[in-house]
Amino acid sequence: MFIPARLSDDPYLANMDYGRTLDAFIEADRKTLKEGREDVYAGAVFSEWNPRLHVCRPFPIPEAWPMWRGADDG
Repeated sequence: MFIPARLSDDPYLANMDYGRTLDAFIEADRKTLKEGREDVYAGAVFSEWNPRLHVCRPFPIPEAWPMWRGADDG
């Protein structure tokens, strides 16, 4: 299980200049340090990726769905 650690989780640091310092970082580093996101990195093709928006909850795949494989060719 992944438990993110966000800047807002630490009231001491959240109320200091540290947050503004992080705002000057590149987007990937800022998301990692301020939002606790470990799924972002510099050079990612889809920098807007957000699992809360782009991932659905697991569900059983109906047998009626035509499927010959499951893969990500990307």
